[in-house]
Amino acid sequence: MKTLNIPRRKISFTVFAAQLIVAIAILLFFSAYVWLVQIKYDGAKVGYERALFYSFLIFGAGFSYDCAKRILFLPQPQFLSFIKHLGEALLHLLFILALGAASAYLLNIGYTFAGQLSYLMALGWLWFLISSSSLALEVASRNDA
Repeated sequence: MKTLNIPRRKISFTVFAAQLIVAIAILLFFSAYVWLVQIKYDGAKVGYERALFYSFLIFGAGFSYDCAKRILFLPQPQFLSFIKHLGEALLHLLFILALGAASAYLLNIGYTFAGQLSYLMALGWLWFLISSSSLALEVASRNDA
């Protein structure tokens, strides 16, 4: 009887802990979404609006579970690439928020041109956010195990 020679993978505990933390954070983020939709669902009258909020509720609950599960089962080298692109996306998002805050402040104190310019810069920076987010999604959706 032959046994299969399957190479053993080294598993780093710190990378697994990072996977667990990211999975829990994404689960909590989408749980907040489900909670907010649940509030709207409870306040909706019977009809199309209630059915729409119910479908949003089911989508959010299923999506949060699937995302968290996928992150937990990513191979560690693939997870490290995913987290790199996700970190870049979060940095781009923070930069966009800072430009938006600068735009609001500049417009509030009367610097109209500078405020509009920083707003346009924030809109232009969305390209980098979308690019790094789509790279993170592409890495996470690969099936090379």
